[in-house]
Amino acid sequence: MKKNFLTKLLPLVIIIVAFGIEASAQYSIGLRGGLNISNFRGKYLNSSYQAKLGPVFGVVGQYQKNDWLSFQAELNYDVWGTKYNQVIEDGVIYKTEYKDIIQDANYLTVPLLAKFDLGEKQRVFAYTGLYFGFLLSASISGTEVVTNKYDPNDVTSTPVDKDYNDQINNFDMGAVLGLGADFKLSESVGIFIDGRYNWGWIIVPPQGGGNLFNSVWTFNLGVMYHFAKGE
Repeated sequence: MKKNFLTKLLPLVIIIVAFGIEASAQYSIGLRGGLNISNFRGKYLNSSYQAKLGPVFGVVGQYQKNDWLSFQAELNYDVWGTKYNQVIEDGVIYKTEYKDIIQDANYLTVPLLAKFDLGEKQRVFAYTGLYFGFLLSASISGTEVVTNKYDPNDVTSTPVDKDYNDQINNFDMGAVLGLGADFKLSESVGIFIDGRYNWGWIIVPPQGGGNLFNSVWTFNLGVMYHFAKGE
């Protein structure tokens, strides 16, 4: 599936327009970075998926509607994927094992969130919304081991290192749920921490006898600059 640059650019344009509608309102911009703990939901024959770690970093825009409600949009670089071992009984004589396989999928993600705040200088918050993910690249690395079932000395070990962009859906979307806290350092600068769960709805991709979906926990640390009204 070929990537469409205009499709990737459209959410960013929507964000910029949305934040420019009411310039006199309270709004903020910031940076965030953190850690993804990603895996797949679903099953695939003869494989055991495990969670893997990957980075996330991006920019945040926030529109403060009132004391308790704000709307937040982000543009992030996310590394998702999974790791696994797999055994394939593909013949009478030989057995193939894929060991320590790491499957990376690098996305440009655009979460659009409604954020509910409680407190003043130090606040706790919850948020929910949707994310849209656009695949940038995907790769698989690890080791392929082929063993003769009748001769333990007949073993071939080959490194696995390849792209699999054409075997994965280049678009993803799903729900976001999160909790966190804001800490004001001054009237214009604050920091935040949060944790969220990204629950993918798009098959990434159908493999064998099962369908796979992204399932990602993310923990973030960020800084925000709060513009004064009319600034």
